Amino acid sequence: MTTTDVPSPLPTRFPADFKPQPRYPGTCCGCGEQSEFPVPFTMLHFGWNTGHGTCPHCGAALHLMLNIKSQHLLSEPHDIYLKRREATG
Repeated sequence: MTTTDVPSPLPTRFPADFKPQPRYPGTCCGCGEQSEFPVPFTMLHFGWNTGHGTCPHCGAALHLMLNIKSQHLLSEPHDIYLKRREATG
């Protein structure tokens, strides 16, 4: 048996409305452009509402925080987030 003969554990076709992870709107704090950022189910399942990503428009590294009530992502530059985190210990 070759590797191409091994059946995949994943379905071969997904429904047209299938979304692998939810996407939430957010505004890049660097360029001000609006985008939708994916948030993995596992993060939400375990109650984590923060993460990181990059802006698809300007490429800025961002720290993202999901506002649960408004379902909107808030962003700040990742380097500023790291400095703030180091300062609070």
